[in-house]
Amino acid sequence: MPKAKETDFFKQMNILFTKRHKEKLDDLKKHTTLSNNVEVDNSTFVRAMVDFLHEHPDVCSNIKRYIIQNKGSTYLTNFDVMVEEGKSMEQIADGLGVDIDIIEKIYKK
Repeated sequence: MPKAKETDFFKQMNILFTKRHKEKLDDLKKHTTLSNNVEVDNSTFVRAMVDFLHEHPDVCSNIKRYIIQNKGSTYLTNFDVMVEEGKSMEQIADGLGVDIDIIEKIYKK
């Protein structure tokens, strides 16, 4: 009889999150875990959201502004504006919701 592990059923994908998004995801997982009495990890939560949105396409029309504000190009534009305004690295990191080390790496390029 073949032996399988949970991870055998899934294809690995890289998803890029900011510090702020990771904190929000952790809060959502905690709430979902408590309200459903089942442990929820990152992958389970994302898969569940994909299934939910696929089954409720009417909800997708309500997320347009979130899509636009979370595109990489929007982060880049906001970064450029904050640099032009003379914001400190800490202010930029906070404004973008990213770790300061990310901004420091960009400045070292």
